Amino acid sequence: MAFYQTLTDDFATLNGATWTTIQGSPSVSGGILTVPSGATIDTDGNFSLDGDKGIIVIIEGKHDGGVYDLLFRLRDEDNDEIRWGETSYSNRGFYSYAGGKYSMSAGYTGAMTTGYKVYKLTLLGTSYLVERGDTLATLNESISGTLNSSIAGHDFFIEILGNTGSYATTVEAKYVYAGYDRDFTPSPIPHILQMM
Repeated sequence: MAFYQTLTDDFATLNGATWTTIQGSPSVSGGILTVPSGATIDTDGNFSLDGDKGIIVIIEGKHDGGVYDLLFRLRDEDNDEIRWGETSYSNRGFYSYAGGKYSMSAGYTGAMTTGYKVYKLTLLGTSYLVERGDTLATLNESISGTLNSSIAGHDFFIEILGNTGSYATTVEAKYVYAGYDRDFTPSPIPHILQMM
């Protein structure tokens, strides 16, 4: 299993010790990560999360309004995935999905937005919760469910991608926090904690 660790990245640079470019040309400028259509970065081999401990991932990000937008994804050692983000497909908006051993029907709520939002994913055992809001203090939309298999016993890496083809989209992110609930403190990312 993964060594107990957390990640806080406010994208001052594209840190090669954390992120690997899988394809395309992601870049960082002015504290904003841009992952254009066809590009993918992940933390595989650099940083992983231990499913035994219960996971949270907090990302402030947006996309440019592509049709079907796989904003953020966790993958385990078998490449089974848990993903969340925004989609304009059939006007479904804020969405989540799990595949492979975790198989969970897609959930949708609220209208799609192309503005910056804070997304918080919380996983514990088979329990799944993803929330969306303007700030971490104002997460006012949520999708919850039960995964088909527990995350316990598995390690996960983080992936951020810009979709391609007829689903082309560009993704931007201002920060990523990944770790475990008991470790989260607001000090590394104060700009999103309005009114907290």
